[in-house]
Amino acid sequence: MSCLLCDKEIINKDVYCVDISSTSNEEWSHLLCPCFIGPIDIYPLDDKFYFTSLNLENAWKYLGVAKKFIDENKNPTNEYMQWAFNGWIKEQNNNESTEPIYYLWKGQYIGNIEARFKIFAPLYVDAVLKYAYKSFVVLKEIYNKYGSLIIYDGYNYYNINSEIDFENILYDSKQKFNYIHILAMMLTNNLIYEEPFNQLKIIN
Repeated sequence: MSCLLCDKEIINKDVYCVDISSTSNEEWSHLLCPCFIGPIDIYPLDDKFYFTSLNLENAWKYLGVAKKFIDENKNPTNEYMQWAFNGWIKEQNNNESTEPIYYLWKGQYIGNIEARFKIFAPLYVDAVLKYAYKSFVVLKEIYNKYGSLIIYDGYNYYNINSEIDFENILYDSKQKFNYIHILAMMLTNNLIYEEPFNQLKIIN
């Protein structure tokens, strides 16, 4: 099978594998899954007034503004705010498929790629350090011991190692981006998302 992070074949069966999916039998590891991390304070309207999402997964999802929630001036409608608020107070999302035109963050309309830098990564890192720090320490110790690590998220396997091109992953619009990528940045001490976002680097 191929690694979804570095696109190399995973052939070394001796590499340590950790299941951090929501269905993992290991309580310490599934605490790193966004649906178990929270509550999360989010700032869609400005940098002072916040809403609270019961978990990180819903915080991310309901900050996204789909086409059906945008008026003729490209602004979010009242229907969006009601939909988002109802989503943030749920323990689980309803798996409704949405394709955001942009993300609403501190009164700004943030594009999907830029959101990886300004919303997704910072929220996940802060939330892990606040709510799942002990779990992260265990995972970090495993990674340091073996020099690499395979993580299973319930759908795919990811080979975490120092050769991953995180800049390419962050800027590639065709690359599906999720919390595993952010966790990999943390494990490899490569917090490239903290660098200034460059619109010209987006890969379409």
